[in-house]
Amino acid sequence: MNVIAVVVTYNRLELLKRNLSCLRRQTVPLTTLVVVDNGSTDGTGAWLDEQEDVKTIHQTNVGGAGGFYTGMEYARLADADWIWCMDDDVFPRPDCLEQLLAYAGYEGVGILTPTSIHNKTRIFIKRPERGSEHMKLSELLNVLKTAETAEEMDVRREEIAALIPAVRTMFGYDQKNSAHQYDLWMHSLHVVCNLPRRMENDMVYLAALLHDIGKPEAQCRGKREGDPDMHYYGHPEKSMEIVRDIVVPELDRQGYVIPCFDVQELLYYVKYHDDHVSVKLKHVRRHTKMASFAMFQNLMLLQLADAKAHIQIPVIAERAEICGRLAGEEGRLLYQKILDGE
Repeated sequence: MNVIAVVVTYNRLELLKRNLSCLRRQTVPLTTLVVVDNGSTDGTGAWLDEQEDVKTIHQTNVGGAGGFYTGMEYARLADADWIWCMDDDVFPRPDCLEQLLAYAGYEGVGILTPTSIHNKTRIFIKRPERGSEHMKLSELLNVLKTAETAEEMDVRREEIAALIPAVRTMFGYDQKNSAHQYDLWMHSLHVVCNLPRRMENDMVYLAALLHDIGKPEAQCRGKREGDPDMHYYGHPEKSMEIVRDIVVPELDRQGYVIPCFDVQELLYYVKYHDDHVSVKLKHVRRHTKMASFAMFQNLMLLQLADAKAHIQIPVIAERAEICGRLAGEEGRLLYQKILDGE
């Protein structure tokens, strides 16, 4: 794929150096890096001429719009498939282009833009209105509730991504953690399938699909020196934010309005899916302030399904055993004790 970046600069050499450093570190390499120098007088032009991997276009200062016209015209004549435009004070993360291009194959996409909401990267797409041939939300929920295997759902990944574009960031995402045996997308599908089939509650199935969608933004090294695993501290909160700020509004835009109470229930499941609850009253008590027992029971079923989708190392097996107990009669009795004031 021929991807050409176009950067417009004027008298901001230090910012430009940082910008180009970020572009050179993209996980998907650029075909060509074009910088339009709008008549800089601070040494920018001379420095650019020394950069062998940069196509520099020098011109008089015709403003930002004029600079982008020059750069985009160059890219057009070079048969660019995508033109990535930015000012010299933009510093994209190493995987920024990779995440953008994950949406490039979607039918009708012509504009992709990363932006920042509360200092967290989000991707928005411009695409045509949905036709009747696309998967509907009710159809997705039925698939999540009835599919017997993860592979049965995976064959419809493109249909699911057409409905919820944000899930594309999970496709093929290597979790690089010894407790995981699947990539992020397949892990999520196995969690869905580990839930009891055909329960009435829709939100717990949707939560199972989306519970780890924030992991790519949360990936980090472990806190112990020499730990080879990648970790995802705070990923439930990030997942909840993506569901709240991206997924639900996108579904709403398509005409699928999820009632407010259902949204709150969905966010509860996503935010607390990794909350370690024991059979002690104090660990269950705080959930009585946030959820009914039915919701708490569904949360435990979700945590149990999640645990079963991991490699069964002792700590995971122990957690699965506790969640199974809390999802049943033992959990109901604990919950009732708290409601009774114990």
